[in-house]
Amino acid sequence: MLYRELLENHNFSNNDLSLTWNTDGIPVFESSSYSIWPIQSSINELPPHLRGKHILLNGLWFGNKKPAMNTFLKLFIDECKHLEDHGFTIQHDLQPKKVFAMVLSANSPARAIVRNCKQFNGQHGCDWCEFAGETMNNHGGPPTRYYPYRGPPTLRTATKQVKYAIESIDKNEVIKGVKGPSVISILPAFDPVRGIAVDFMHCVCLGVLRQFVHLWMDTKQHEKPYYIGRRESEIDERLKAINIPSEISRAPRSFSERSYWKASEWRAFILYCLVVLHGILPPVYLKHFFLFVFGVYSLLGDSIDECTISSADACLTKFVIQVEELYGLQCCSFNVHQLVHLAQSVRNCGPLWSNSAFIFESNNHVLHKMFHGTQYVPKQIVESFVRKRKIALLAKKCINDETCPLVTNLFRKLTESNVPRSCEITLSDGVRGIGQATPVQLTASQVLAVQQLLGLTLKKQSGFIYLRFVANHQLYTGKGYVRSKKHVNYNVSFEHYRFMYGVVIGLLSIKPECLCNVVELQYCNCRLYNVVLIQPMVVCERPLLRDADFNAKSYFLAEVDEAGLQIAIHPEEIRRKCISLTLENKKYFCPLPYRINDN
Repeated sequence: MLYRELLENHNFSNNDLSLTWNTDGIPVFESSSYSIWPIQSSINELPPHLRGKHILLNGLWFGNKKPAMNTFLKLFIDECKHLEDHGFTIQHDLQPKKVFAMVLSANSPARAIVRNCKQFNGQHGCDWCEFAGETMNNHGGPPTRYYPYRGPPTLRTATKQVKYAIESIDKNEVIKGVKGPSVISILPAFDPVRGIAVDFMHCVCLGVLRQFVHLWMDTKQHEKPYYIGRRESEIDERLKAINIPSEISRAPRSFSERSYWKASEWRAFILYCLVVLHGILPPVYLKHFFLFVFGVYSLLGDSIDECTISSADACLTKFVIQVEELYGLQCCSFNVHQLVHLAQSVRNCGPLWSNSAFIFESNNHVLHKMFHGTQYVPKQIVESFVRKRKIALLAKKCINDETCPLVTNLFRKLTESNVPRSCEITLSDGVRGIGQATPVQLTASQVLAVQQLLGLTLKKQSGFIYLRFVANHQLYTGKGYVRSKKHVNYNVSFEHYRFMYGVVIGLLSIKPECLCNVVELQYCNCRLYNVVLIQPMVVCERPLLRDADFNAKSYFLAEVDEAGLQIAIHPEEIRRKCISLTLENKKYFCPLPYRINDN
C-alpha cells in the first residue's frame, strides 16, 4: 500500500529507490555500558538475495547512554529529504535517482525512542493504536502492563500523532503515549505510523513463539493442562528426525537448550512446530496455536493477495482473543497484542520477511567485528566499513575466470564473498553445475520423462548428471549426494500439471538430437538442454490441522508418499526447498514460505 502511494503521490518511477531503515543499540564491551547505535538501510529494489549483502551504513552513534534520537537522526532525515527532492546521479545515467525512506524496521524499545513516545510497558505504549493496556499487580512488585483483546482498537494516524506531539508541548505532559515531536515526521514520504513495520524477528520469533514454548515447558506450570515439560525427550527425538535445507543454517537443537536458541532457530521452529508438538501438546492448545502458525506462515509469502491477508488476520485475531481465556491475563503480552496489527503491517509494508530486522541484526555482528581495542571505536568501524566496500569493488575488476583458484578461494575466505567457485560451470542463464558431472545412460522411464518435457524424440539417450547445482541463486543436490551430513537440499516443491512435491535426483545436461561421435558435450555445437530429474511425491489431501470457523487448513504441511515414477522439469520450475518431517511413520513436506537469504 505504501509503495502504491509512492507511485501515486510522490512520482516514484522505475528509476527511483526506496529504503527500509533500522537503528538499534549494540553493546560493545562486556564491562561497561558503552554501545553503538548504527543507522542502517537496505534497498528494497534489490533482489532479495542481494539486500543483506549491500546494507548501507547511514549513521553511527557511540556512547554510554542512548542517543538523543531527534539529534542523532537529524542529519539522516535531512539527507533523505534532499534525496527525495533532488535525488542523485551515477555515471552514464542522465536522470537522477530519487530515494525514499519508506519503512522503519526496529524492535519495540528502539521504535519508542525514534517516535519519541512511551514504550510498550507504559500507558498507550502501542506504536499503531491507542489502547492503554491494563495493569496487574505482580506478586508485590511494580504493576505489569498487559494487552488483552478488548475489541478493535482505535488506530493511530500520522495527523493525530502530530496533534498529540503539539499538545504534549503545550501541556507539558504525555498525550496518548506521545512525549513530544519526532524528527521522522518531517520526512514527506514517510508515514510515522503506517511506515513502521511490526518486526517479524522480535515480535514473532523472539516474542510470541518463544513466550509460549517457555510457558509450556516451565516447571512452575506443572499443574497446568498445557504443561508438556515431562515429554521433552520425545520432542527431542522428533527434532532429530527433521531434515532441513541449507537456508536454515542451524540444525534443530534439543529443547533443553532452548534458552540459547538464536532468532533464526526460532524462525525455523515455527515452520515445523506443529508436527513436533502434535500428540504432545493437548489438542485444544495445539489447535489454538495452529491459528498463530497459520497466520504467520500466510504472511511470509513472496506475493500475498488480500484474501490471504484477511484470512491470516482473522486467525491471528482469534488467537489473540483466546489467549486470555486459555492462559490468563498474564500471557497477554505486548508481543501478543502486536499480532492484531500484523496483517495491516503486511498490507502497508509488504511480507513479513521483506522488512524484518534479521538482515540488520546479521550486519550488527559484522559491525561489531570492525573494531579492536577500546580507543576510537566509531573511527575504526567507519574505516573498516569503507575498506571492505573498496575491496569488493577492486575484486570485481581483478578477479575473473583466469584468476588462480588459490587466490579466489583465499579472497572468498577473507571476505565471505560469493565469487564463483573454481569447481562451478555455467550451463545456462541462472543455472550452474558444481563439481564433476557423471556420465549417465538414461533408463526407459527417464527417457520418457525427458521426451514429455522437451517434446522431442531422444536420438541420444545419454548425458551428464550433476549431483550439485545452483538454479535461481539456490543450491540443490541430488538424493545421491552423501557428503552433506547436516543439510538436505533435494526435497522441493515445483510447478507441474500433476505433482507438487518431489525429491531431486540430479541436474541432467543432455543433447537429445546430437549424433556427433564425441565424448564431451562441449565439443559439438548441438543444442544443450538442462533438466532436473525428479522423483515425485503423491500428496494426501487430509490436513494435519484445521480451523472450522475460517476454513484454515495446514496446507503448508503436506503428507506425502512416493509416486513410483520419475519426471523431468525445467530448473526454473523449482519453487521452494522443503523441510522433511516424520510423524507416526508418515512423511510431511513443509515448503519454505520464502527464500531465506540472511544466513
